[in-house]
Amino acid sequence: MAFNGMLGDLRTWARRLGLLRGQRNRMIEQAIANLRNMAAHPDYHLTTPVDAASTLSDLAEIINHLWGVATPGGRLYPAPVRREVVALAWDDAGT
Repeated sequence: MAFNGMLGDLRTWARRLGLLRGQRNRMIEQAIANLRNMAAHPDYHLTTPVDAASTLSDLAEIINHLWGVATPGGRLYPAPVRREVVALAWDDAGT
């Protein structure tokens, strides 16, 4: 695959290798790329610090996922939920 150093090609490469997954996440990744482009090449854009923190958090989660690390409590690629094994059985008394 030809790579021109652009974010779009990087995302395409990562998806082809299976490093990024999920149809919903594909849309979020595109939205993040659009937000990045608006920030890098602004017309006039007004967001809150909360929006900026959320976007950076999503971006960090995508980077973690690319490096093979699940994000505990993550929104896009969360770590597996911790589960405990419980066994239910009857005893000799039938209780």
